[in-house]
Amino acid sequence: MRDAFESPEIFPSKSMNALKYMYHKCMDKEQLTKIGSTRLLQTIRSYGVWPMVDGNDKFRVENFDLTSLLIHVSEVRGLDVFVANYVSLDNKNVSRRVVEFDQADLGLGEGARDYYLDRAKHGKKIEAYKQFLIGKVKLIYEYANLPK
Repeated sequence: MRDAFESPEIFPSKSMNALKYMYHKCMDKEQLTKIGSTRLLQTIRSYGVWPMVDGNDKFRVENFDLTSLLIHVSEVRGLDVFVANYVSLDNKNVSRRVVEFDQADLGLGEGARDYYLDRAKHGKKIEAYKQFLIGKVKLIYEYANLPK
């Protein structure tokens, strides 16, 4: 794949050319260093005030509506926040497809509900996920240039 992405060839497939373009954008270290986290912070702020980026003094709990935020994130980012839907084969007739609806994965993957409800069994995974998220938030916080 790397050879294809880095070749000067223009592909007949629009999808392949789009992937190649995205690859080059992701590999452009000079441009990524130049823009830093600017776009990420703009996107985060487009959802409203976030204390880790904007500071605790700007956040007002009475102005925060988690439901509206999750709906907005779902609309803009295409994330399954409340309900996941997908198309699969009909087990009774494989020539047909079925639209299925399920609970969203809540970040931990399929069957995430069990992760949250069974801490004895999944406590280490939950803690690892929590530490992963804390690490990402610390990086964002650092790039937002907030005082420590």
